[in-house]
Amino acid sequence: MHCSGDGSGVTDWISNVTRITPAPGEDPRPWLTPIASGNDRLLTFLHEATHNWCFNSAVVHAQMYVAGRAELNAMAYLMLQDEPDPAQRAAPGKASPTLMLQLLGQAVRALVGDPRPRLGGTVRTVRDQLGLHIHDDVIRLEAVSELFRPLAEGLALFAEYDAVSRFASRAWSPLPLAVAWNFGGPERFAEQGERGFIEPFSTTMIASQILYDARLSEWAVTTKASLLRAPFRSTGGGYLPGYLAVKSMWRNLFRQDPRLYGESDMVLTYVRNFFFEDLDLAAELLAPPINNCVLSTNRLLGRFNARMSEFFEATPADLTAFEDALDSAGPVEGAGMLRTPGQHHEARRLIQERIDDFRSSPAARISDFALHHAVDSLNSLMALRRFVTIMSVEVDVDERGTVTWQGHQILTVAPDDLVHPGKGAHTLDILLGMSGDQALSRVAAISRGDELHSVTVVLGSPEQKQALRDSLSTSFASREQRESMARNLQFTADTIVAEDWGLRMNRDHVREHLRSVVDKVYHDIALRYSSGYDAMDRCSELMADHGLRPLLGSTETLRQVALLGLAASMNSYRDELEKHFQRRGLDLPSLLTTLNQRWEEHGFPPRVHESPGKREVLVPFL
Repeated sequence: MHCSGDGSGVTDWISNVTRITPAPGEDPRPWLTPIASGNDRLLTFLHEATHNWCFNSAVVHAQMYVAGRAELNAMAYLMLQDEPDPAQRAAPGKASPTLMLQLLGQAVRALVGDPRPRLGGTVRTVRDQLGLHIHDDVIRLEAVSELFRPLAEGLALFAEYDAVSRFASRAWSPLPLAVAWNFGGPERFAEQGERGFIEPFSTTMIASQILYDARLSEWAVTTKASLLRAPFRSTGGGYLPGYLAVKSMWRNLFRQDPRLYGESDMVLTYVRNFFFEDLDLAAELLAPPINNCVLSTNRLLGRFNARMSEFFEATPADLTAFEDALDSAGPVEGAGMLRTPGQHHEARRLIQERIDDFRSSPAARISDFALHHAVDSLNSLMALRRFVTIMSVEVDVDERGTVTWQGHQILTVAPDDLVHPGKGAHTLDILLGMSGDQALSRVAAISRGDELHSVTVVLGSPEQKQALRDSLSTSFASREQRESMARNLQFTADTIVAEDWGLRMNRDHVREHLRSVVDKVYHDIALRYSSGYDAMDRCSELMADHGLRPLLGSTETLRQVALLGLAASMNSYRDELEKHFQRRGLDLPSLLTTLNQRWEEHGFPPRVHESPGKREVLVPFL
């Protein structure tokens, strides 16, 4: 799971289902109208929408298939269990994990048949092999999640506090349009059109105005200051190491080409694609499972480390190639990704080959039921991957389709929107479509358990309604099944390890090694622009528990640094920044002096760059 820094949102890595947690007592009605509002909601939306966008990618799609492969193997593994010992079943006390597996296997066989007679004397050998493969795949999933978690958080925080498109921008992330559409509304687009603005200028102007208000709010200053004093560790989410690493990546690019300082949204898109669309890593993740999880993990670590090193070989020419591809009508493919077309297509071929192997694997041959069960789970996961769940609240529905929340009527479901009529207690989910056919839609989905009651399109075209209904019906209907399969997989994987000390030793070794590797990778990149190696080590130790607070000397300085970065993301001219500080009774020159002193003392964070000219520009690192 991935959470926004303030805890108000969560995105599940594998399913990519994003849920923005409503504040206590938050009213769902604003989301049922064309225009949403609230600086806190906007920033959380940006964070979780970025997760949703990043996780709808080659690497996370590969994770999804590996999870499906592990679930398929786990179901076959259950079906090949021995019969439970009647004496153990009758014994009082808690059943052992092995007995629980045997009982589950017996229950599944009673429903769908017993594959063991077909395997004869090879049952135990096949079962043991499946167990090793389950263990290998589960460790792979853990490894990739740990490697990418700080980066995912860093990109989401960069989207919250830094990224913006300019009027001259040729390539965008999906975020400016999503912000303008949901928090500005169609009427604001119409107003811009009446004033003579055309696309992409209308979207840029609307999104920039909305971001300006949000980033200069006290809420934004407080949440960014909280981030800057977060622990400098990859455990617990890795928010600060991830954010500073992404800032270092951005700095590396705009130091080569100053234009890229103003193209922060495009840089966000480039970094996201460079790592989350890494086809070589996706292909490595999908490689057939083996009996050695240490070897599998080392291969993934090697690929990830190589990709990190490659990023700092990227040049402005690579960014331009990527920008040109985004600006064209054709596919982006591997443009600017430091891969030849041949390498790109070979990796894509290998990925597809390994996905196709899913249906012909040993577990699939053992049981059609296990295969269909896993395929259904994958299909339902895909159905919700393009949605952000804005909020989820309990509502009451009467026989006329009137929906009430805390005694307030909030929606009337039209007959055409009904899927399965019903009345009484239900759950209302507000979903935002982020990509594909669902892009820029906002949907009110009402359900009870795994049954979808209705789908009301709040924002979007009427033509989307049937496709949305079909997609959501599939996903809601299998929600309980997905959760059950995930629990069974985790229980099976834990039991396999519990019965084998060698596997336990390998797993613990992998986890310990992984933590140290992730810490080093992100610490080195985050502190890349410190004054030297000694400063890097000292600052890393000082920042371990309270982030930048020990380096900056006071919480007030830390808050002012947060304000400077937020204001500079919208306008870096020194005179404009001084106005923001003066309005708050603050002294910008004094802050700059303090930051220079901290740089001399600690060697991090880097000095604020002051660009000479008729209008001086300030470029802060934070």
